[in-house]
Amino acid sequence: MTDKNFKLEEEKKGKERITEEYFHTEMFHVKQSAVEQRFEEQLAAFGIRLSDMQKKQFLTYYKNLVLWNQVMNLTAITDMEEVYTKHFVDSLSFIKAISDQDMPSGSKLIDVGTGAGFPGLPLAIIYPGLQVTLMDSLNKRI
Repeated sequence: MTDKNFKLEEEKKGKERITEEYFHTEMFHVKQSAVEQRFEEQLAAFGIRLSDMQKKQFLTYYKNLVLWNQVMNLTAITDMEEVYTKHFVDSLSFIKAISDQDMPSGSKLIDVGTGAGFPGLPLAIIYPGLQVTLMDSLNKRI
């Protein structure tokens, strides 16, 4: 495939459309590496160290968010660095105020008005034993 096939496609309305192929480009991987490094530094300030599995889960979440956002309006923020900072880090920021004892395995959390899954899904990634229920008034998002 040529670089042209990997670049962002133009939609009829003139918006750039991200395709699955974009996630396999060198350009994406360079950005991914820098964003993930910064993300790990930000989470370290909360006392969080990500496993390789959790890193993959956040990346998968990001990719799905961006792809599905083109089908339905989930968020205005789709730039990778902004999603990681403004959605993922912000979703986890309250962790500084609690301890692991406050969130033991088997605890339950309901995310009312979850929208695109914030903060419920990032919390479920960080706390795999947490039982998270996502609730939103729009069925299309669930």
